[in-house]
Amino acid sequence: MKLKPGDILDVVAPSSFPTNKRWKQGLRILQNWELIPRLDKRAIAPWFFHSNSNKKRSYFLNKAFLNKDSSAVWMLRGGYGMQKLMPSFIKSYSKKCKKKLFIGYSDGTALHLYLNSQNLTTLQAPLISELPDLSKSELVLLKNILFGEQKEIVFGNLKTSNKVSNKTLKADIIGGNLSLLSSCVGLPWFPSFKSHFLFIEDVNEEDYRVDRLLHHLFYSGSLKGVRAILFGCFHPLSNNSLKAKVLRSFSEVCNIPMIFGLPCGHKSPHYPLPFKTPAELIIQKNKAVLKIKLFSS
Repeated sequence: MKLKPGDILDVVAPSSFPTNKRWKQGLRILQNWELIPRLDKRAIAPWFFHSNSNKKRSYFLNKAFLNKDSSAVWMLRGGYGMQKLMPSFIKSYSKKCKKKLFIGYSDGTALHLYLNSQNLTTLQAPLISELPDLSKSELVLLKNILFGEQKEIVFGNLKTSNKVSNKTLKADIIGGNLSLLSSCVGLPWFPSFKSHFLFIEDVNEEDYRVDRLLHHLFYSGSLKGVRAILFGCFHPLSNNSLKAKVLRSFSEVCNIPMIFGLPCGHKSPHYPLPFKTPAELIIQKNKAVLKIKLFSS
């Protein structure tokens, strides 16, 4: 599902209302890439916690995936609200819809989970409102991935948090924001993580809450069969704090290989992470390398 110059991208605002105009600069960046971002001006009209009413946000989200002329759907910003739209989305979504790439993260986790359960590749990547804040190298990598010029992503110098013997594991990656994952347990769009690498990240969660959310996933049985847990950014927790305070506690009940240091999530650098694509995790002593093959069509 790679893109090409001239492709239309439907821009959606299914979550919180944008608090500044940075998203307009984000649209211009996409235009400079010769893409055509399309945002209905009626989609942004503040309503309680959200960018619009539940009914209208559902309408614009569903329409974006039903449109036959667009190649991707990209979130304007995150925040809160996507889960409210999922029942309507699932009801309207059809396998006859044109397959298109969904791009976003954070509150978009619920949609990633559902689309991945339909065996569709999605891209965990910065929101349009965040594009102006990315470094040149982050933007170049994102563009190369979208246009199919990057065949593989390699994340090296990752670390293990529990004792894992040298091994190579292969699986697709699935996951997203930890607090969203935890709140999705038991809901119709919550998939099985069995035989997958589970990626998690979060922001503004205290260490004890991260510990609680992890244990909730474990005791709910959601981690059964997970091949490895990949920890992204947990701002403002540092990797050292995460390892010392949280993962050490969690590893007492969970013996799944845990890898941390992935530069993905609510903090720069934020590199794109494809979901539901083949990945290889090479573990040697206390270090690991993650290699991800990218979509070719």
